[in-house]
Amino acid sequence: MKSKFKAIPVVKNPLMHRFEMRIGEHLAYIDYKEKKVKLWLIHTTYPEVYKADGVIPAIIEKTLRDAEQSNLKVIPICPEIVKYIAAHPAWKRVVFAGKDELTEEH
Repeated sequence: MKSKFKAIPVVKNPLMHRFEMRIGEHLAYIDYKEKKVKLWLIHTTYPEVYKADGVIPAIIEKTLRDAEQSNLKVIPICPEIVKYIAAHPAWKRVVFAGKDELTEEH
């Protein structure tokens, strides 16, 4: 993670169902759904102006760290998160190992 984002916290916003990282006047966030010990990471939104600076891996890593500290198992749906985990296989430790779908029953 680039040092530019290290000190910026990711805050879990349960009312909006997203993990948020505020960068000045801009907001990057990951939409999620949580049920019991499962956390579906659905979509990543970020300010385009910070893409080259590494905002995407920063918010993903911070979100995965939060999930791990909360003993949640991640089900990555967002392609950016799937790619990040594939490139950083150590994070597979937080990925839900079973087959699962995002439905209201979960």
